[in-house]
Amino acid sequence: MSAGERVCDLIPLLGATSTLDLPIKQLFKLLHKSIEFYLCYVMNKNKAIQDLPVSEGTIDDPWGNLFRVLEMVGRKLNWELSDIFKLPIKKDKVWQRIVQFHRMYAEQPKHGQQLLYCTLLQFLSCLHDYCSALDPMSGSSMVLVEGVAGEPHGEPPAKMRKVDTTEDPLSTEWTVGDPSQTTIIENFQFAFQCWQLLYSSEYLEREFAKLSPMLGLDQWISGFLWDVALYQGRHEECLRMLTGQELTRKIHLRLASTNFFLGHYQNMLDNILGAVSCWPPHSQVGSLSMVAPREGKRRHLHFLPLRRFPTLQYCCRLLITALKSKMVHVTMECDLAMGHMLVLMQLDWPHHESLQAEVTERIRQRGSFTYALFTKYIVLPDIVDEFMLLSTENLPLDILPPSSNQMLNHRRMSTRGVDKGAKEDFKLAMKRQVARSSEPMDSLIITFLTEQRDLIGHSLT
Repeated sequence: MSAGERVCDLIPLLGATSTLDLPIKQLFKLLHKSIEFYLCYVMNKNKAIQDLPVSEGTIDDPWGNLFRVLEMVGRKLNWELSDIFKLPIKKDKVWQRIVQFHRMYAEQPKHGQQLLYCTLLQFLSCLHDYCSALDPMSGSSMVLVEGVAGEPHGEPPAKMRKVDTTEDPLSTEWTVGDPSQTTIIENFQFAFQCWQLLYSSEYLEREFAKLSPMLGLDQWISGFLWDVALYQGRHEECLRMLTGQELTRKIHLRLASTNFFLGHYQNMLDNILGAVSCWPPHSQVGSLSMVAPREGKRRHLHFLPLRRFPTLQYCCRLLITALKSKMVHVTMECDLAMGHMLVLMQLDWPHHESLQAEVTERIRQRGSFTYALFTKYIVLPDIVDEFMLLSTENLPLDILPPSSNQMLNHRRMSTRGVDKGAKEDFKLAMKRQVARSSEPMDSLIITFLTEQRDLIGHSLT
């Protein structure tokens, strides 16, 4: 008989036998082995008991079985919380009972064991559901990142407010890019609260430290601990935790998000390019997310789907937000930053429509605009139309290719209607841009990011 068979078959029999009294030490050993076994089972992606055929090695309700083991052991030990996982299980009700019990008996060590094991199982259950939603095997792999609206108001991004590490998770604005995974927020919050409780006293921390290596938790919770560090605003620590890790798409996005918050925009750009270069030619495209934080001072954390469109959308919003701070400078770099922003905002149109209007007004205030990359990357009709309108206001617009500018050397757009030929050439050039509007926007943006890496980096300094 295998270890799996012993746990699955014998424990229910022990629980049903009222005449069999096991020593307390044996009861805890039984509980430890059960947690170890069922945790190993749910962590196994194949979901099968080792050395058994699939038909015999599959457990229909592993968590339900583990909760019944706790109930059996707790009943024999006269635990007040022995029935905490009675069906139907609601995580919020379980947590309420744990908190209430902790408040009543926090100073009484004899109640520490039941608090430890009930909190541990609530933590493991929520952590499992949380990690499963982030896993590619779930079909909806995601990563937790700092949310960014792409339309910042108030302080420049480099002076973002410091995160209050005592802040309640419920006071943070949470969004999920995959509508089918909305419970991921609840699972993170409960797992985080259990984690805090397990470190709230010397006894709980010491006993959890003993159980953790026995259960093999270290590798399983590494991603969760990074998300906790991000939530708590420990961004420098987030960077240290990622040092030496393989630079996957998820790691690049975590680094981009953290470097953005810290104002390390050059590093952020490197991470963005690393993330977009990870996409295979026939990757899951996904769709643009309509989720964006509401204006206000609340912190925003977002679960970003690891698909081509939402990932690229997020990267563009990071860059646009970082570049916007350059609009205040009356220099050529201001034109370059605004030009880059116009290219990037095409992907997420019309989300950035108000920002485009702000850029247009800034051009009017400056009285001119120079962006040599305009005809190479800007094809969105709404933006092109705005520049057609600007051309009627006799503003000098240096946006045509050098060859065209040379042809128009003495026929600038500021001739106030004297040179109709120059204006006609400009209109034809803009029509050619609109004719390209059917080009895949994601491919155009990725091409822009990779080809103009140095120029974008220059605008971020």
